[in-house]
Amino acid sequence: MVKAHANNRVASLIKGFTLPLEEFLQFMKGAGVVISGSGALHVVQPGHFHPADLDLYAPFGYLEAIHRFLIETTQYILVFDEPYPRSRPGSNAGQVNENPTGIRVVRYYVNTLSGKVINVIETRLAAAPSAVFMFYSTYVMNFITGSTVVCAYPLMVERHVGLLNTYRERIPYKMARCLKKYVGRGFAVLDSASDWQPDHKCGESLYCAETTRVITDGATLRILFGENGGREQDLIDPGLRWKLASRFRCHSLSEADKSFPRSGMVVSRGSALSE
Repeated sequence: MVKAHANNRVASLIKGFTLPLEEFLQFMKGAGVVISGSGALHVVQPGHFHPADLDLYAPFGYLEAIHRFLIETTQYILVFDEPYPRSRPGSNAGQVNENPTGIRVVRYYVNTLSGKVINVIETRLAAAPSAVFMFYSTYVMNFITGSTVVCAYPLMVERHVGLLNTYRERIPYKMARCLKKYVGRGFAVLDSASDWQPDHKCGESLYCAETTRVITDGATLRILFGENGGREQDLIDPGLRWKLASRFRCHSLSEADKSFPRSGMVVSRGSALSE
């Protein structure tokens, strides 16, 4: 995917949700907001589906900035606002997190003219991309900044496969729903990197769950787009690093030896998330 294609795809995505292109890209750059989810995957690997909604990830403390932009410059209205995940009865809002994510609050907006839906997600950390690496599979670990398209596992996305990002033996219901949706879109889910590269070196291969990755490493696809994109890629946090969670060993001698649950982590600007 060359720069011109990336530029056209990003522009088409943003305009498709009736957002003012240049104003919105400038806002994204200034606020550190990123596009992720199915919209970002559609830009990286188009042609297999069209995103039904647009996921915007805002860094901690910038939720109101996005709200003002949408209310003042577009026809979107707020229809839902709630801490994430929903709290159990008797608990303090936002305190209970049975399925850890990098998400703090979710808001839903609907365009009164087009009916388009935008999901605005406030992240727990100061860098919005931190939440992306807590997602359930590597094929959705993509995001778009105000000038750069980022794909963490491009070879896997190209072949429509992804590693599962959980240590839980039993996959949570919400995660299972998301996986089912993308299986329906032609993506396969792998339990370990040995299903992808049988002879890989565990802990060294950049497609292995045991390997700690950094967003500037050689496996990450980063494409600068736009006429005013600038000379430098905008990665929000160039030092962001992560390690996937996993349920199984990459290489085991027997089925009995295969299970080996390990939690994952994301570190950004001195703060950490774990799954």
